[in-house]
This record gives sequence, structure tokens and C-alpha cells, in this order.
Amino acid sequence: MRYKNAVVEHGAALGIDVEIVRRDRATRGFVVQPRRSVVERTFGRHLHHRCLARDYEALPSRSEGMVQVAMIPPVCHIPPSGSVSGDDGAAGAKRPPGPADERDGTTVMLNTIMYVTLYVTDQDRALDFYTRQLGLEKRIDFPNPDGRFLTVGVPSSSVEIVLWPHAAAAGQPAGALPDTTPGPIFLESDDLWKDFALLRDRGVTFDQPEPVEYPFGVRIEAVDPDGNRISLRQRPRAARADG
Repeated sequence: MRYKNAVVEHGAALGIDVEIVRRDRATRGFVVQPRRSVVERTFGRHLHHRCLARDYEALPSRSEGMVQVAMIPPVCHIPPSGSVSGDDGAAGAKRPPGPADERDGTTVMLNTIMYVTLYVTDQDRALDFYTRQLGLEKRIDFPNPDGRFLTVGVPSSSVEIVLWPHAAAAGQPAGALPDTTPGPIFLESDDLWKDFALLRDRGVTFDQPEPVEYPFGVRIEAVDPDGNRISLRQRPRAARADG
């Protein structure tokens, strides 16, 4: 009882209303308790993450960070692979059958791009460039023994760019030529000329004086502080209108 009261008092100090759900002593057998399924479902989601299913973390703060990472999909209503969100926002409803489900046992079951990696020598400097100058948003910033896991992304896209620490020039194309060698990341713009002027005013470096018109639209390559080439593209208006 003392432990339960301590939890309630601690929650109240944080501005959180904590309700203790007690089982009626007069009941027999299994009885659904109010909101208990939410707690059990949350613990079940945590078990899908190995770092939370196995106690490998040396510091509680690292486990706390992993809990926050694990809660990103349910909070953002991102269903796990093979399921869709139900009416209450919880994942688990069976996905309607479609062509992707008609597998013969040899079809690769990859379904989306999660991350792409850019190697940078200074993660803080790269984060400043991609957020403050290029306009992306920071997604994940998690320290772990293997290195700081730092990602950014376009606000409207689920794909995240990992800014991974590495030696200078790692992953850089040899003999890159202006206006001919694309970068590892392609970002699309609805109005590249306007975005080019805005980014140039923010101090972004480009490999050409201005965007270039070419058969597939408009293009120009930005260059980050580590020399990574970021391809900026605008599709032809007709192509965008067609979807």
C-alpha cells in the first residue's frame, strides 16, 4: 500500500493523475480491469525492442531513452509491418489482403526505406546545417555505446537521414564533377528557384551559381560541411500534375 501511495504522490507532483486499478476481492476467474489492457499492450510493444527485452543497459537513463524510442510508432500512429491501425489508434487489425500478401516463399518482404546514412565528422555541426540551414527536423538523438544515433528528416517524410560519425571523405564519390555527379540524398522541392534563394541566404553552399533546367525538371547540388552532396530537384510541372 505504501508503494502505491508513493506512486500516486509522485504522479501528483508531476501534474499526472494516477489511478490505481484494484481487483474486486469478491470476483472469481478472469475479469477485465479498466485500462489494464493499455498498460499490458504497452509492455508488449516494449518487448519488440531487444534493448528493452534484455537488460543490457548499464544506466537507467539509457533504458529510459530506449522506452521513448519504442513509443514513437504508437504515439505517431505508425502501425507495425503487416498491420494497420484500428479505430482506437492501436495497431493490430489485420491488413486487407493485396498483391503484396500473395507470396510464394521466395519474394523479398522489404516494404519501405527506414534510414539512409550520411557520414559526418562533427555531428553537432551537421545537425545545425541540416536543421537550421537546410530546414529539416531532428528526429532521434540517442547516445549509446556504439556511437550517438542522430537522425533528421523532411517534416512530411517518414524516411530519416542518419548523421553518423566517421572519418573525413568517407563515402564520398571519387572525382565528383559539378552538375554531373549526384549526391547520396535527393530532396524534392515544389519551387526550387525560390528554395535556392532562401537556402543561399542561409549560407548553404552550392556547386553551381544557380539551378539548372534539364529534361527532367530543375536541379542543383548543395554541399554540407563535410562535402556530402545533397541533390535538390524539382520535377516538371506536367509530371507533378500527373501524380
